[in-house]
Amino acid sequence: MSYKKDANIDLESRRALKALGIEIGDPEPLYEDLSYGLDKRGDEAMFIERYHISGWEVDEAVKAVAGDMTVFFRVIENGLHTSSHGWIEGGKIVQWG
Repeated sequence: MSYKKDANIDLESRRALKALGIEIGDPEPLYEDLSYGLDKRGDEAMFIERYHISGWEVDEAVKAVAGDMTVFFRVIENGLHTSSHGWIEGGKIVQWG
């Protein structure tokens, strides 16, 4: 499989190229928006694209998935892991950075 570095490309295009055997950037995993899984540290997290967050609020799509649970989340951008993370409780962000 070949790898290209330093390309800024959206998630759909990354997946299409990956299906052709072409990886853009480092071969790191792509995370699905509003899904649960293990982050890079091995913590169970909900993955949320940044556009779902406005200040300390999350949109209705996040609330529908998280429900009333207390959820650890990771912010992703175009499916890629970022360092931003926090906690959602009762449909609101209670801690993040």
